[in-house]
Amino acid sequence: MTEPGYDEGWPRWDLPRDMQHDLLERYYGVLGRFIHYFSNAERAVNQAIEDILQDVFSPTFVRGLYPEPNAARDRVLRAITGSLRLASARDTLKRLLRVLQAPQNVTDEIDAVLNQLGEILYLRDRIAHDGVGWRRDKQDWFTTSNYYGSREHDRVETISFKIEALFAAAYDLHRIPDLLEYAIYSPCRQLCDRRVGLIWT
Repeated sequence: MTEPGYDEGWPRWDLPRDMQHDLLERYYGVLGRFIHYFSNAERAVNQAIEDILQDVFSPTFVRGLYPEPNAARDRVLRAITGSLRLASARDTLKRLLRVLQAPQNVTDEIDAVLNQLGEILYLRDRIAHDGVGWRRDKQDWFTTSNYYGSREHDRVETISFKIEALFAAAYDLHRIPDLLEYAIYSPCRQLCDRRVGLIWT
């Protein structure tokens, strides 16, 4: 008798009886959405940094230095911002807002967005680097733990979550690009065209 293939052999022997194919299909579907929107949010933070820098270093600033000021400026900005990881990008964006003396309402909104993104980043790192297990005592709960990756016992943390929590995190990630643009370019509380530039510079 041969072993069942990956998609065969339901019910799964390693899962509680009530946690079977339909629940796993929902989990993997929401996980894919979560990762998709996380990537978009990460890109949006880098894009916000690049947009602010483009507004600060206008073409007139380098017109006399380069025959193609826009192309040169864009290449320099991309070289600086193109490979920022999310943690570094978050710090850079906050620092830019400080040195540009952005209004308090702008920094407050950006801080709120980035703080929520930081919480989601922690969950994402746990899932991506430590994997996910299933709680046998509660069949619709999932867990992730840094037990095997932690060098100190008192730093071990376990996160338990349901599919609905992952879906809510994906929804927050989906909104982050718009919230960043709204906070930076629309202190008047309207979604304005980004091309008008920063109001406070």
